[in-house]
Amino acid sequence: PLVECLDGADGSTLTPKRSESVTAPQALALLNNEFILVHAKAMAARLEKHSPERAKQIEFGCRLAWGRAPTADEAKLFAAYADK
Repeated sequence: PLVECLDGADGSTLTPKRSESVTAPQALALLNNEFILVHAKAMAARLEKHSPERAKQIEFGCRLAWGRAPTADEAKLFAAYADK
């Protein structure tokens, strides 16, 4: 159900072009899905173990997720979000 909710392609049929959408059920699935919650908590624990400094956690998290350091603007956005 999670992959379907996020417009995942059906592996049993040809899909030359995937549909794209942003809907409330997608946001709710990301907030409430057990798979997402378990992995988000694991990522948070890994970042906290890496460093107690938020800036280093942000950089490490971006490198893990994207394979690169965050831009200055991205780092500011993540830091502001973490302050909430």
